[in-house]
This record gives sequence, C-alpha cells and structure tokens, in this order.
Amino acid sequence: MADRNFCDGTLIEYFQRYEAFFIIRQHGSCPSWREIPGEKQVAKGTDEQGQAVYEQRIEVQLVDGSWISVRRITVVLSDATRDGDSQLNLLTNLPARVGAGKISSAYRARWTIENCFGHLSRALNAEIRTLCYPGAAGLCFSLALLLFNMMSLVRWLLLKHGQYSDRYEIEDVSYYYIADEISRSQFAFDEVIDQKQWRIFGKMSSSAFASFLKQTASHAHLARYRKHIRGPTKPRPKRRFNGTRHVATQKLLDARE
Repeated sequence: MADRNFCDGTLIEYFQRYEAFFIIRQHGSCPSWREIPGEKQVAKGTDEQGQAVYEQRIEVQLVDGSWISVRRITVVLSDATRDGDSQLNLLTNLPARVGAGKISSAYRARWTIENCFGHLSRALNAEIRTLCYPGAAGLCFSLALLLFNMMSLVRWLLLKHGQYSDRYEIEDVSYYYIADEISRSQFAFDEVIDQKQWRIFGKMSSSAFASFLKQTASHAHLARYRKHIRGPTKPRPKRRFNGTRHVATQKLLDARE
C-alpha cells in the first residue's frame, strides 16, 4: 500500500514483474492512463465507514510504453481531506474476489500504520542516529514495535478501567506521557521491588494476569496522560518600519557600484 507520491509506471512495473499485489492512490498526472472501451464505472456499495465506492477497469502505461489493465477504485469521502479532495482514486491489481469496499477500508487503515511509525520515532525513540549498523538498528526497531503493542494494550486498559472526570476518547491518551512515565518509574521499580517478587507473574495464568492488569488500571487517573493539543497557529503580524520604506542591502550596494 502506498500514497500517490509512489504512483508511477516504474513501481507498478516492478510489482508486476515480481507478481506482487498493490494498492496505490492514483496520482493526478502519473502514470498515463486510459479507459478501456466498454468498461464503465460501476457502483459497488459502501465500505466499512459508509462511504460510497465505485469501480472501473482501466489501463496504465509502464515505463517501456506498454499498457496493463488494473482496477480503479473510487471512494467518495464523507469528509474532504486537508487538501480539499472529496474522493480518492485507488489503483490495484488485486483479484476480483477482493471487494472494492474491502480495498477502500484497507487503504484507510494505512494511516494507522504511519501513525504507529510516528509514535515509534517520537515517543519511543526507535530511530537512534548512533546505530550505524543495520543489525543494531533492526533490533532496536523490532523492540520498539514490541513495546508499541504493549503500550497499545496499556492505553486500552486505561481507557476501559481508568478513572476520568469526563469521557475520554482513545486519541486523548498520549503515547508520549505513557512512555515518559515508564522511563521515569523504571529506576524506582528496580530499587524498590526485588527481582524475586517478579516471579509470580511468570507462573500466573492469562486470566489471572488480565485481572491484575484491570485492577491496576482502575487506580490510574487519565488526566495525567491526556494529550495537550496545540491550538490554531496565529498569523504572523505584518512588519512595520515606522513610516520608512525597507530597502534591501543588496540594492544599496548595487546603486553604489
């Protein structure tokens, strides 16, 4: 799955050569495409978000000048994107048994993957610049993915069983503040709790461990982990020169010459 910046004939040809499936948002100008005679746009119902979905088979041009047939999925968005787009056009070579609605929902889930990578780089510091060796960087990234799954569970437990003064949504609990508390409390745990006291969790059943997590989460106050959303950016005030007109230094030098 890829955004429209990766929609070109070279990449599509690469996918075709290695018999790989793809879902790519269609770019406005690349690659060149044309309609197939007799192939009209057909309504395919709605996706999981209730958005209308249409499908049409078209041809796109590869870098060698040849044309291949792909499915073009058009999704009419319930809310326009921040760029003002009211619909998405997706190109895919998935077989017909994969419905257009499922393709639309899968592409929408792509943002959850990118958000995950954003949390990994910002809250979990998964991109350590000093790790020059690919193996070390891969290990660090894998550990960060594992920690991200654990923190997602913690977030769900906090929202489900934590204490809050008003209703919280899943987006209101910050990964950053959870990671910050884990990093600050780790040294205290190591000093106060002996290693032998952790062995009980190794012998605990899954249901007992789940009950322990729920009970622990019930004592947490969600206000400590709430996001601080930045307000709208104020427009930059216009510069004033006390009635005098600003003159570039380069213009003065050119006039002196």
